[in-house]
Amino acid sequence: MLPAIMLGEELFLDMRSIVGPDRYVRGRTDALLVHHAGAGAAIGDDLNFNGTTEDEEEAWIRSINAFGRDVRGWSCVFPYQATAFPSGRVYVVGDCGGARAHIAELNNLYAGIVLPGDWSTELPPDGDITGARRWVAAMRRHHGWDIPVVGHREVALPSEGTACPGEGGMVALALIRNMERPVFDGEGGAPMSLEERIAN
Repeated sequence: MLPAIMLGEELFLDMRSIVGPDRYVRGRTDALLVHHAGAGAAIGDDLNFNGTTEDEEEAWIRSINAFGRDVRGWSCVFPYQATAFPSGRVYVVGDCGGARAHIAELNNLYAGIVLPGDWSTELPPDGDITGARRWVAAMRRHHGWDIPVVGHREVALPSEGTACPGEGGMVALALIRNMERPVFDGEGGAPMSLEERIAN
């Protein structure tokens, strides 16, 4: 079982000692970025993470870490500060003030969370959104101000253009930004459809 870490009065699972240190101290946090993992992070033929256990979630993080180390040759091998899974669990992978490798040439300005899967056309699961909301709230409390939340593509340099976090990820981003907006319909906890979420 992984250790826990307290961040902004929230308890998260701590994988920092497993994936390697941050590249350097970030120094400032201009925004919190939301990412999707995309097709490059697929395990086998499954583009979207469908695991339900902590062991499966940890294995996904370890697979991205190994890809960064063994294929890309990165020194900071897991690119994001945190990961939110469909279970609602959030794993802290980098220090609050550390720089990872999730946005080319701008890692000194932003902290990032990834929602495992390719959200180019699909909406991430509710647990991803709920977990990302918890992490955003904790980071805001930790840093002491209402840090903006943006999609990777909204701040990427023109030379490093990206569709991340995908169209579904951008809808999820609107839900993450607006902490008061319902993820569930309030009637027995049934998930809202993509159309209902966009309309709300």
